[in-house]
Amino acid sequence: LASLATRPLGALLRVVDRAVAGDLDARTRVGGYDEAARLGAGLDRLVGDMREAQRLSVTDPLTGLGNHRHFHERRDRDLTEAEDKGMPLSVCVLDIDNFKSFNDHYGFPLGDTAISAVADVLASVIEAQGVLHNLVVTEQEVGRGKSRKLRFAVAAGERRRRAMLLLQQRGR
Repeated sequence: LASLATRPLGALLRVVDRAVAGDLDARTRVGGYDEAARLGAGLDRLVGDMREAQRLSVTDPLTGLGNHRHFHERRDRDLTEAEDKGMPLSVCVLDIDNFKSFNDHYGFPLGDTAISAVADVLASVIEAQGVLHNLVVTEQEVGRGKSRKLRFAVAAGERRRRAMLLLQQRGR
């Protein structure tokens, strides 16, 4: 009889422990209609809300790209991984020339549209293992990709530059 109460509580506690440790995909899987099941459903909603809050905390709302916080978290993780594996790491920084003047002349709504278009084009040419960040709000887009050799990093940057030229030409 005691196991009927302690088994669901153990499952709930395991989810709490996993969530506290950072596993925001943890779920209780406690079924039924009793208090333990209701507590499990509430805990699942709470952990899901925590996961969404975590995602929003590292995402730029305009572009959907990783923000400054996400960039630094990934940078630290990627640098450690690159050092551990003896692999180089490339960072490509792109600046939208005269963007402040564009915003001043055409207004923020059109500037937001332009930033979103730039983010979409860059995201379409990023390698599968690359990560795109909006590092400085509405000023710079930063693409990061792991490359085995410098020439691959340079080629990746050139693909991004060409994509931006095509976007510029289409906008004229």
